[in-house]
Amino acid sequence: MTDPAVEAITALRALMEYDDFDPGPIFDMVARNLLRSHGDTALIFADSALDRMRVLGDDEGYELWEEIRRAMNIYFEFDEEEPRRVAVH
Repeated sequence: MTDPAVEAITALRALMEYDDFDPGPIFDMVARNLLRSHGDTALIFADSALDRMRVLGDDEGYELWEEIRRAMNIYFEFDEEEPRRVAVH
């Protein structure tokens, strides 16, 4: 039995192979849900997932988490001190 999360990631990766499929809205939805559920801690979760994927040598997982992390950055402005919430209208 395959892990449903792995199946979902593999399906998303397969869809990303098609030129006419834009995965951006999916990454945006995941980023917003993580940020809504976990606040600033979601950034730490995403960074930890990136580190874990790198250590495991999971290039596909790394690429997907990198896109999620990039989508999270849309909602934050970074300065030297701490991230600030950006209002998206």
